[in-house]
Amino acid sequence: MLNHTDFHTDLSASILWMREQPAKASAAPASALAPASALAPASALAPASALAPASALAPAPLSAPALLLLLPLLLCFVMFAGAFVTPNPVLAAVIAPDDEDEERYRRLREQMVERQIIARGVDDRPTIRAMRNVPRHKFVRPAEQRRAYLDGPLPIGYGQTISQPYIVAYMTQLINPRPDMKVLEIGTGSGYQAAVLAEITDQVFTIEIIEELGDWGEQNLRNAGYDKVQVKRADGYHGWEEHAPFDAIVVTAAADHIPPPLVEQLRDGGIMVIPVGSPFRTQNLMLVQKRGEDIRTRNLMPVRFVPFTREEE
Repeated sequence: MLNHTDFHTDLSASILWMREQPAKASAAPASALAPASALAPASALAPASALAPASALAPAPLSAPALLLLLPLLLCFVMFAGAFVTPNPVLAAVIAPDDEDEERYRRLREQMVERQIIARGVDDRPTIRAMRNVPRHKFVRPAEQRRAYLDGPLPIGYGQTISQPYIVAYMTQLINPRPDMKVLEIGTGSGYQAAVLAEITDQVFTIEIIEELGDWGEQNLRNAGYDKVQVKRADGYHGWEEHAPFDAIVVTAAADHIPPPLVEQLRDGGIMVIPVGSPFRTQNLMLVQKRGEDIRTRNLMPVRFVPFTREEE
């Protein structure tokens, strides 16, 4: 696979705080207090009749226009303060966490297509549309979902990987996919490549030799809505003869040679894309074209795939 770099962004939050210290009132010294003799005699106090009536001390009531002006301000204050006390159920219903995650993944998927796929020369419209539509984060392990749209392969267990997005798009474009095609994939894995093919073609068949991985890949396909993809647990070296011939075959594991049964199951004019080479070393991605009895092969680019797993003989 092509190398990639993980980018991590740390967001640090600033904490604003304020501290208010109340002023201390200083008590008057005892010497400053007036002597008892200096106090005015009770007879000097104003009679009760001289005091202002209680009604004169009450503030004047607000007029109706003033209340109308203050009411919106009061309502705004209550709503603003309430936002910090209890969650707003209306907003929670409109912007649910799942919706926020899906929108974020959609943006990451769009960036993946623009920066990793189109920028590298993939220009087949059905392929680009498929890469935009398939939710790659649903075809990786939960621990890897945050990294699903990075520029590189990811582990999916059992010594296998989900291929780099660019490689998936490039191999898909090579077979010139169209709706009426019948396509066979060797190496289901997580189901991602099969899902991309199913976005374009009417008939997709995929084979996985690791039974547990085949079960997981098929479940991923069903959960994502790709119910028409047919999954088989078997040795992909022998293909799927009962559904042959195929318009195209996509192999997602590196074989040390091109399997003859797969060539036989290509229809006349069919295409196969397969990485060929030694395990754990750089291999060659090859294009195989069948024209009657004439089989032509062409080296396309160096790649690194996991080994083509076979049944023990």
